[in-house]
Amino acid sequence: MIRLSRPDCPHPDALANSNYKHPKNKQALHDASFGKCMYCESHVSHIDYAHVEHIKPKADGKYPYLKYVWDNLGYSCAICNVNKDEYLGSE
Repeated sequence: MIRLSRPDCPHPDALANSNYKHPKNKQALHDASFGKCMYCESHVSHIDYAHVEHIKPKADGKYPYLKYVWDNLGYSCAICNVNKDEYLGSE
């Protein structure tokens, strides 16, 4: 997993309006991870469209209250996002 230097959320209104995938926010996550998946470090655009990933799962019974929290979002490839599923981040 690469170390991220997370900028401030460029469009917090989008998160406040239940939109964690807003293009400005997704671009900021892209830039923070240098266009790489935060897990496998592949250049995401070389393999697929990037996902806005919830570091701690947003599933019911996990961390649904973190669904729109900037510090819980990251940039990942589809493979890692699907493989992670809701298993990581559990206590």
